[in-house]
Formats: sequence, structure tokens, C-alpha cells
Amino acid sequence: MAESPLSRLAAGLQQAQVDLSYLPDEDLSRGMIALSFTPAERAACYVAIGKMRSQRTAHGGAEAYLAKAEERTREPWRAIRDAEHIRREKLAADVGTHTDNQRRLFVELAKAGLLTEQEALSLTYTVFGGSTADLVFFGSLLTELAGLDRIRAHNWRVGEALGEVWLQANGARLARLSLPLFPPTEPFAALNTRLLLSLDEVNGGGAGGPIPAPLFAPPAARATPASGGGMLPVVQDHHGNWGVEVQVIEDACNQLKRENASLKRQVGGLERKLERVQSGQRGGGNRNDGNASGRSGGYGYGRGAYRGGRGASGGEPAGYGAPTPALALPPPALPPPALPPPAHPTLPFPPFRKN
Repeated sequence: MAESPLSRLAAGLQQAQVDLSYLPDEDLSRGMIALSFTPAERAACYVAIGKMRSQRTAHGGAEAYLAKAEERTREPWRAIRDAEHIRREKLAADVGTHTDNQRRLFVELAKAGLLTEQEALSLTYTVFGGSTADLVFFGSLLTELAGLDRIRAHNWRVGEALGEVWLQANGARLARLSLPLFPPTEPFAALNTRLLLSLDEVNGGGAGGPIPAPLFAPPAARATPASGGGMLPVVQDHHGNWGVEVQVIEDACNQLKRENASLKRQVGGLERKLERVQSGQRGGGNRNDGNASGRSGGYGYGRGAYRGGRGASGGEPAGYGAPTPALALPPPALPPPALPPPAHPTLPFPPFRKN
């Protein structure tokens, strides 16, 4: 059987075939020239060596992957960092596609009323802006202005971008608008019109009609436990103004008062039951002490007759020697030994129990 070109090259270079993939291409080429390889033999050697290099790289990649997986298990923060790094790489690899997706999502979120005022204002410059002038103006809004001044500066910039004709028709309303306009592009034209028409409702134009859906989410809509405490019931009226629903808070306070009163009644009932149990235990203890003392003195009242008599020898009490029947004797003439006065008077009858 003819020897393969790869085995001939390995023998000529005095290397094992598996080690040929570690040699540089210059050494491989000199070895093939020295062995007078034909072009077909040279191609066969390069193909075989290339496959070995690919397998070695894949094997090394698997080892690296397993090592990284072990690191992520041992230190979970590495998994979070790697995931964010991959996300940034994907964004950088196709900026145009991601920008289009972000603009589409901006429009959908705005139409659904799921963006806060600050989010809508910020996305106007980061997603639909992008020029140096836009970013500089956006930075000035965040660092130099606040509240209504920030919104007004933003609105006038959007109004100027919409043109002089638009300002002639809407300038008076724009001067009174306290909500931020959306970007000056066609997908947001209807939303900006709704914002301006909401000012007519404040003057009574639409107070009797149905309340329109809010254009912005309340600031507390995306609050998290990290922001501290609970969330107030923030709502938007038909004028577009945000406020706290006082009735909801009053109802919650009244409910807490009712629950507190109920708990107080339950605690009072438990305290009364505890007093009755403790009083019964003190009375029962005194009666038992009296009866025990009576039995130790040899006298019994009510529960049984006095037991006496002689045993078989005539000198032991009953219970010694042959058993004798107990005799019922009348109470002795002598009074029982004096007992200390009980805390509560007891009757010369067996103690009774209260159900």
C-alpha cells in the first residue's frame, strides 16, 4: 500500500503526524520541496494539516468555554458581565438595525401610554436625534434646567423643527403646554395633536365627554422596591394633570382603623378568659388541700366511710393478714384536727366541679 503524502512529510521532518499542525507553513513548505512533492501531494498535505488545526482550535475553544463556565459558577458576577458584553457587541455590530428597532419601539410605547414624561423627552434626543447639536442641547436640559423650564425649552425646540406654519397654528397652545411634545416626525403627529387639544379640555371643551387615555405613564408606574417604600395611587384626570387619589388613601386608613378595633376586641376577650381560668385554678387548689388534709388525718366526709377493724391477728389494722370487710362507722365524736383557714370557705362535702 502506497504511503500517504502526510506520512512521508512527517517522516521527512522527523515529526509525528499529529504534531505537523504545530509547525509553521514555511517549514512545511521547505519539507515538501525537499521531498519533491507534486502540487497534488502538497495540496493533500495542506488539507490534512488544516483539518488537524481546526480540530485543535475547536478542542481548545471547548476547554476555554468550560473554564469560563466554571468561573461563572464560582463568581456569578462574571455571567452578568458577559451577558452585558455580548449585548453591547450585538449593538455595535449592527447599529442601523438596532436604531430602527428602537425607533419602532419608541412609537409603540408612546402610543400605548407606557412612557413617562422624562423617558419620552430623553428618547427624543437619543433615538431620533443623534447629531452633536442634539446631544449638547439634551445635556443642557438635564444639567441646567428642571421641571417646567426643561419641558418648555424642549417643546419650543420641537415646535421650531415642525416649522413656522405649525407654530402659527399652535404657538398659543404651545406656550401653555406643560407636557413634553414627542419628536417632530410623522409617527408622532397624532400624539402631539392630542397633547395640544388636551389644553382645550382644561377650558371646558371636553369635560362632559369620556376621559381620554393618558399619554404618559405616571412617574410611579415603574417604581421598584429599590426606590424605597410603597407607591401612592397616582392617577391622571381628564385634563391631563397628575395627582394622588385621596379617596383611595382614606379608604385604606378606614380599613386599618376597623382592623385595629377588631384586634382590640379579640385581645380583650382573651384577657377576660385568662382571668377566669386563673381564678378557677386558685379556688380549686384550696379545695384539694382541705380534702387531702382530711384524708391524712383518718377522717372522710361524704366520699366514703371511715375504714377500721382488726386483721387476722387481732392487732393489725385492716389490710394486714386476712382481708376483712370494711365497716361503715359513724363520724367520730372528736372534732377533726384544726386546719389552717383556707383562702375561700369550703363546704364539708366533696368538691364539685363547674362545667
